[in-house]
Amino acid sequence: MIIDKLLASTVKLYLRSQVEKIKNLKVKINAKDRQILSGELPQVFIAANSAVYQGIYLRQLEVTGNNILVNLPEILERKPLKLLEPITINVQALLAESDLQSSLESDLFLSGLTDFWQELLSKQAASSAVKLTSYSDIQWQHITLQDNVVVMAGTLQTAEEIDVLIKITTNLHLPDSQTLVINLLDIQGIPELIGKTWQPLKFDLGDDVAIADLSISENKLFAAGELKIFP
Repeated sequence: MIIDKLLASTVKLYLRSQVEKIKNLKVKINAKDRQILSGELPQVFIAANSAVYQGIYLRQLEVTGNNILVNLPEILERKPLKLLEPITINVQALLAESDLQSSLESDLFLSGLTDFWQELLSKQAASSAVKLTSYSDIQWQHITLQDNVVVMAGTLQTAEEIDVLIKITTNLHLPDSQTLVINLLDIQGIPELIGKTWQPLKFDLGDDVAIADLSISENKLFAAGELKIFP
């Protein structure tokens, strides 16, 4: 059916407009003719390799969306695709260690690392007399993945503008689908933090995210879950 191909092409065009880079993009629409003509899509499956979204690199990506309503009359007039209602999508993403390294150029990714560092300092200040106001923010340089372990390395500056190398070793835990817990295993480089007892860092992922699986192996990170998308 021509309209089926047109809609798939429009979905691909929309996706390409949302990312900086994407390879091997595949779109499969599971819908009957009458459903497509009414703008109802019972299921859309998307798969891609080497996608880059807001500077974040993904090695593999699979997305499944169900019960989607789109602006079909406007699409037939060659206008951009739009969602008419919020949808929940199932996402599976694979990142290699090199993808995380490349993502260190992303403002979005660096914002998450900054939140992690600030939360670490806040927890430590609350549980001890340690004050680290004399240090600058971290300039992140390397991320290494091991079995269920993430090692992050970067550079700080003291008030005297002396560079300090820091390495933070952590593992990740999901007590529930909307909470990420980062356990601090080791911190090297800052004397004030060596030998301290670390409190786990908890991050609320919000009501629009539900992670079902998060696993880290040698050089790879896999995540699967649900994400709510709004028009």
